[in-house]
Amino acid sequence: GYISVCPCNSLMLFISLTDSCCDRSTNIQSYEGVTVSCPYEEGYTSHEKYLCRNDCAKNYDVMIKTSEGEKGRYSIHDDNKKQVFTVTISDLYPTDAGKYWCGVTRFGMDPYTAEVKLEVEPGIRMN
Repeated sequence: GYISVCPCNSLMLFISLTDSCCDRSTNIQSYEGVTVSCPYEEGYTSHEKYLCRNDCAKNYDVMIKTSEGEKGRYSIHDDNKKQVFTVTISDLYPTDAGKYWCGVTRFGMDPYTAEVKLEVEPGIRMN
C-alpha cells in the first residue's frame, strides 16, 4: 500500500515495505515524496498511530502522530473504516534514508504493524 508522488526532483527514493501480517515486501521508487500505508488490526481504531524511525526508543524518533495531522514535511491520516493510516513524507533528503516503523499506541508495548526501509539516492535537487 503506497502511492508515488510527483516525479519532479532528482532525489530517488526506494522503499521496502514489509507487512508483518502478510510477510511480504514491496519496493517502490519516488522522486519527491511518498505515501506509505500502514494497516492495523481491528480494535485499534480509536488508538493513536504514528511513524517512527530507527529503534523508536526516544521521543525524537517519532516523526508524526495522528493527533498532529501535519508536522513539517510529514502528514498523517487515519482511515478507521479501512483500518489503515497513511503517512506522507514530502521533499525528500538523503538524511531521510533509514528504517521506519508504523506504530499503534496502546498500554504496554506498542505493536508495530509494518517496517519501512527507505533509501534515498542523492542527485541534483531541482527547486
